[in-house]
Amino acid sequence: MSVQDVPPADRTASYFNHIDMGFLNRRLAISALGPVRDYFLQNQTSGEDHMTRLRNDHLLITMLIDLCDEMQTPTLADALNLGRSTQTFMSIELLEACPEIYEEKRVSHPVHLELDYGKPFLISYHTEHLVSSTGKMTLAEGHQKGYRQAIIGRLHDRGDCFEIEPVVIGAPWLDNSRNP
Repeated sequence: MSVQDVPPADRTASYFNHIDMGFLNRRLAISALGPVRDYFLQNQTSGEDHMTRLRNDHLLITMLIDLCDEMQTPTLADALNLGRSTQTFMSIELLEACPEIYEEKRVSHPVHLELDYGKPFLISYHTEHLVSSTGKMTLAEGHQKGYRQAIIGRLHDRGDCFEIEPVVIGAPWLDNSRNP
């Protein structure tokens, strides 16, 4: 479907943009909740089966998105313009393919940006935080296969490069009970 096929009212509507996670660093996500952390801990469902974990992960991500929205968390491009050594951001980005994701315990791969920021731009993470096979596939194949990634993470200026420490990576997702 192209944008021309979407009615004008839907193109300008304000929808809840959820993330269908393929990567989730639960420890960083829970820590990032800050003042609402206790609410999450009290409202998560107990159990370790797949559906319970998935339900809790979606609650965690929804709360994280709401917190980012409330705090007016910048996009990656806006975070870069702030010039801070570390800055949380939330945006949809293009990542280069990372086939090493299937074999390595930790990977780094380039972020595809339209502008040159004067030094390499990488996203780096431990593969143990991958939570779905589809997420693994989309990261392995990258934007070259048409995949976009919604990311909540921390941008670090390391001096010789910019590096993203992701909290959540996944497909941008509108299928949510908050949307009509």
